[in-house]
Amino acid sequence: TLDTLEWIMRGSSSLLSPSSWFGWNSTNLPEQTESHEFPVVRTNWYYRQQKRILRFTDNGIERVHPITKSIQSFHPYSSLVSVEIVN
Repeated sequence: TLDTLEWIMRGSSSLLSPSSWFGWNSTNLPEQTESHEFPVVRTNWYYRQQKRILRFTDNGIERVHPITKSIQSFHPYSSLVSVEIVN
């Protein structure tokens, strides 16, 4: 499937990157806050279902890639106009 192909491409590209071979120490690590994560499925305009993770932190909502765990977008709570819950 497309998800498997995406996983293979991301995994093999990180192995070929020299920056992934070394760990870089950082003194400016962000302060850890409590968060809650929920797996969600997003259906795009051509009905492809994409797995994502929504992480609710103290400051806002992060959209996290399920394979790389990288933050794709961040929306602070102050920017939300309304929330619709669909069951």
